[in-house]
Amino acid sequence: MRTVDFVTIMEEILKVPKGTLTMEDCPQTVKDWDSMAQVTLLATIDRELNVELPDDFMAQTRTAGQIVEALRARGALQD
Repeated sequence: MRTVDFVTIMEEILKVPKGTLTMEDCPQTVKDWDSMAQVTLLATIDRELNVELPDDFMAQTRTAGQIVEALRARGALQD
C-alpha cells in the first residue's frame, strides 16, 4: 500500500479532515485519537496490510510518523 493511502485511512479513523494529519500528530494533538481509535488502527493494519504488530506497539509509538515508519520498516508501505 502507498503511504499516502494509509495516511488517508488513518485520517478517516481519527476523524480529521483529509490532508490535515501530520507525522507529528499524536493522541495529545488529535481529539479522537483514543483507545478505540488505536484498536481500530491495529485492526486495520492487520486486515489491510497483513502485518501483525506486538501487543505493546501503540504504547511504544507516539506519533503518526512513528506508525508510518514502523510499517515502512516492515515493508508494508511504499512511498
